Amino acid sequence: MMNMSIRRITIILDGETLTFANQKPCFMVGADNTGAPIYGTSVAPIRVIFEKMGYTVVWRERSIYYTLEDERVVYGSLTMTNGKYTVYIRENSHEFTTNDVVYTFPDNFCAMVVGTDVVVPVRSILESVGCKVEWDQDSYTVSVTSESNLFTVTFVGNGGTVEPTSITEKKGENITLPLPTRYGYEFIGWYTSMSGETKVGNPGDNFSVESDSPTLLVSLFAMWEIIL
Repeated sequence: MMNMSIRRITIILDGETLTFANQKPCFMVGADNTGAPIYGTSVAPIRVIFEKMGYTVVWRERSIYYTLEDERVVYGSLTMTNGKYTVYIRENSHEFTTNDVVYTFPDNFCAMVVGTDVVVPVRSILESVGCKVEWDQDSYTVSVTSESNLFTVTFVGNGGTVEPTSITEKKGENITLPLPTRYGYEFIGWYTSMSGETKVGNPGDNFSVESDSPTLLVSLFAMWEIIL
């Protein structure tokens, strides 16, 4: 036996608190008969979020047709596209697709049509289109940064090894440059090209992309000097 509790949540997209006219976003917690939590999922009418990000959203109504043998139901579907991504959700399905790649909603959740809204878990579907999704347990708030407001730095070891190999952060925020290693060599810094064009920093230094920059992807290359 499983019990369910629901709590209202707030969703913030790129610093703006979103308003939901009909169904409200909520945090659903399932628990067994002892009260132990089984899962927790933030769900919301997904159309509101994607339209705010500039997607074109098309809803196809559920239809029923009849054959000589029986009644057939064609479930409703939601298609959301912005030119780079196309997301497809079918009513009552545990899966969705982004650019034809199949994803599964967490916790055996299926897309629900409630009134005029399609309600789904938010994290997996937003991350599939490059968004950064953060959850604050104290305030029950989901903070979403759209892909256009993020930058990703890929660290190229250039013969050495480095962890992490990439970091994604909000534009205007700092990341900390990591320390790579290479046997027999001394690391002399992170540069903008394999040949060492411009040095951007040393391990522990901050690195950022300006908030108004169009840059989404940055590659930094490790430079080395051989130890004699």
